[in-house]
Amino acid sequence: MKLKNLLKNKVFVYASIMELLFVLLIFAEYPLRKIFGDYFTPPLTGYIFIYFIFIFSGLIFFYFLIYKLGKNNKDIIKNNFKIIIFFFILFQLTLLIIPPLGSSDLYNYIYRTKVLTHYHENPFLVPPDTFPQDPLINLTWSEAHNTPLIYGPLWLGISILPTVLAFNDITAGVMLFKLLAILFSIISGFLIFKILARIKPDYKYLGFTLYVFNPLLLFEIANNGHNDIAMMFFVLLSVYFFLKEKYCLSIAILTLSVIIKFITILLLPILVLIIINKKGKIKEKIKFISLSILIFFTVIFLGYFLSGNNLKIFLGVLKQTQMSIFTHFSLFPLLLQTFFQNLDIIIIKKISNLAFIISYVIIITRILYLKNKDFYNLIKYFFLVFFLYFILASTWLMPWYFIWIIPLAVILNYNANDANDTQITRTITKFRYEKIIFYITTLGLMSYTFLIYPIFYLLSIVGLIYYFILKKFLKSKHETKHNSSVL
Repeated sequence: MKLKNLLKNKVFVYASIMELLFVLLIFAEYPLRKIFGDYFTPPLTGYIFIYFIFIFSGLIFFYFLIYKLGKNNKDIIKNNFKIIIFFFILFQLTLLIIPPLGSSDLYNYIYRTKVLTHYHENPFLVPPDTFPQDPLINLTWSEAHNTPLIYGPLWLGISILPTVLAFNDITAGVMLFKLLAILFSIISGFLIFKILARIKPDYKYLGFTLYVFNPLLLFEIANNGHNDIAMMFFVLLSVYFFLKEKYCLSIAILTLSVIIKFITILLLPILVLIIINKKGKIKEKIKFISLSILIFFTVIFLGYFLSGNNLKIFLGVLKQTQMSIFTHFSLFPLLLQTFFQNLDIIIIKKISNLAFIISYVIIITRILYLKNKDFYNLIKYFFLVFFLYFILASTWLMPWYFIWIIPLAVILNYNANDANDTQITRTITKFRYEKIIFYITTLGLMSYTFLIYPIFYLLSIVGLIYYFILKKFLKSKHETKHNSSVL
């Protein structure tokens, strides 16, 4: 394609501007942060604050424009698919070479794994700061390095290779863990494409673009290297095998996601109940339930056995569940704190957890009585469980947790308006999943720019922006044609 034609290609132009904005992030670390000595997140210096606002706002805006192009013309993304793939890889390579800007988790991954590979201790039992002579202690947050491993045994197993290959070089370790996250991201994008190709082929190109160009995902995965994408890879792989009706394999793979990050254990009952509905006789249902339990405990036991065969391996996870900070409260805990200021934080956590448990039980009960337990309902309730967890229970809500729901929202966007939705689901999805994606992308990126305190007010502000501005732009091509025909 000639340069002149490329410059007329809106997809290429918008993607090029996004790439330029990602490149500008290089200067956030050197020289801005170094000059002002401001390594805080969110930044304390006005110049850095404005710099991040400019970059993140631009990324969100051009991401939105590319999606709008594809939504109004289904062929434009398909015809420019090679350009989409090229920039998807380019974005990630650009973010790969930039030091982590939003989190120190990459250093935590290396430090915790070195407890096993370098110091030959069990990281589930021994916290990293047992070895204070390690230079990584100065690069990690105190609450992180004084806690044993908080992730599952599969993540530890995955982490061994990049840690060993780094040969105690911190920069090499960071790059290798980033490459690992990028690999999971690329394969996850491929899985989303394959899933959409099976359920709605004419949406697969647009859905893929909605995932791979998402600036929050790109930033959290390729720059900050969060392992949440590894967890979601196994969730998506499980979904893919569910579509292929390989149900036992789907159960086993979803269990693998549990032994990366334990939160996905909430999804297993949903998957089992949806599959059971596809079994005809009661005998077949009982057989599948028994087989699912066997698969689950076999995978868990293997991970547990390889981790040291000691119940203390859950010490890190238990300690993490006690971590709370007001500025990272999700909506319901924050409202409790705001309106009942005398409530102890432990009481707030208990009330929030109870609210989520009640909601979860309602969801499971609802699934039991669903007549149509199909693929759409599976993904919808996966999404809903995570969404309600964010709203009701989380007292440690981080922007990279949105990695859990954006891929699911991308898939659900193919069929956002389901007449059989429950009232609670209709309430959440009435703005369509596309708007939820843009909403949480904005929320996640802007949380790096200014302190979300309290998050309730920010939610209100962003909500108003989407109501008055995006409502106009997110009109479908069909609606536009309809209005023209009326005139």
